[in-house]
Amino acid sequence: MATEEEQVILLLLNSRRHESQKLGLIRLCERLQAGFHPHGRRNIIAILKLHIFGTDNELERWSLKIVAELRDISFEETIAARLRTPPRDAENLAWAIIAYFAVANEEQIELAYQRGLIAKDWRALLAYELTEMPGQMPRDFPRIRIENADPVTLKCACVCVATGRNKRDVFEPKFKQPEQLVALNGHHCADVVQYSVYAMFRSKTLRYKHMEIRGRDINKQPPDVQKWIMRLLTKRQIDAVENRELIEAVARGNAATAAEEGLALGLRNIWYDGLDVVTFNWLDNGPDERVEQAVLEHMAAQSDKSKDYSERVKCIYRDEASNLLKARIKDAALGTALFGKLQAVDELTHGQTTFFVGGDVNMKNFNQNFSGGNVSIGTNTVDGNSVGNQVNQQIFINEEVRRLVGRIREIAESDPKANHASELGSVLKELEAAPSTSKLRLALETTKNWMGAAALSAEAMSLAKDFVDAVTNILGS
Repeated sequence: MATEEEQVILLLLNSRRHESQKLGLIRLCERLQAGFHPHGRRNIIAILKLHIFGTDNELERWSLKIVAELRDISFEETIAARLRTPPRDAENLAWAIIAYFAVANEEQIELAYQRGLIAKDWRALLAYELTEMPGQMPRDFPRIRIENADPVTLKCACVCVATGRNKRDVFEPKFKQPEQLVALNGHHCADVVQYSVYAMFRSKTLRYKHMEIRGRDINKQPPDVQKWIMRLLTKRQIDAVENRELIEAVARGNAATAAEEGLALGLRNIWYDGLDVVTFNWLDNGPDERVEQAVLEHMAAQSDKSKDYSERVKCIYRDEASNLLKARIKDAALGTALFGKLQAVDELTHGQTTFFVGGDVNMKNFNQNFSGGNVSIGTNTVDGNSVGNQVNQQIFINEEVRRLVGRIREIAESDPKANHASELGSVLKELEAAPSTSKLRLALETTKNWMGAAALSAEAMSLAKDFVDAVTNILGS
């Protein structure tokens, strides 16, 4: 995976915004399915474990999908712990089982059957299919009757087709593409429709023209369905050109915001005469921030086709962009003349003090008092004056955070041979003795490393997640 692309994904994953985190997970999942692997696996593993035991169903679901793609055996205990307290969401439970098949060996899977963590039902069948388990499909598993399958089963079936992992006879009768995928465009469940369009987008043979939902009917679909329809529409240059009027209508705001975002993301690799006029009008109308950032990625990627694109993106990159947006623009500009110009901007601004906060804010010369429910920070003064750039920040942590620190330290010290456990115990002990912002930041990073490298119990993972969330709120990053 290219350095710029991985940086974008990491910045998205570390954002405090739900939609940015989700986009980062989706991008990572798609890249893994395409055969690319990240260099910074430890940071990614820690983030995934947070979401797997989190409260957001969507982020947990995408994290489980990524675990299934990573196939990292260090996740075995984490996923087993999740299955012992299974997700209430039916689809997340299916993906937890699929993820377990991807990270466990045959003996561990058999033990999971015996302990009742996994049943020999359609979920296990789909796990065999999606993880491409070697050997013959177990004969004692019931096959899935496609005509009366529930929505979760159909969604997983669509993913099988989308990833090319529908090689064995799991369904009865056999799940055939493209006929059944196209037929699912008319399913009564909106999620199934969305997944069917997504599978068509991933298919090497299916195009927008094969879809049953056409023209004016698009606006009648739920937002997420509209989003994937626009991704399918922009999958190929010829389809985009043939449907210019629909593209212009969506860019004018005549569709859901999700449809605009899907269109903007899909246009990254599309160019035709007159598209720049549509794009500039789109930006001038002040679209949603997610849409605006995706449009700027398109402009950066196509900057060699338009001098006006290049100049506008360069100005935004220099004067307005957050660190996250800069990374997205620079990644999109790879291979264009604009990339060199952006590097020149970076060199001119090198050395300025900037802090990345939640993916959205640039801050310079931080020097202020802050107080909140968890912490109070103040600057030491000499004769009533702040000590310039060498600010010594005192920090006062509330009882809940102190409780988390104490309990996590106990767990880490009880198993000092676990990866990063000994280091974490020492860091937390120093934090308890004399709290400071620098020690809090070090505790945050060491806890993330511990989560990413050690096989933690469900209790330890839950406590660590609560601590990371609390410290992240305290530090505002």
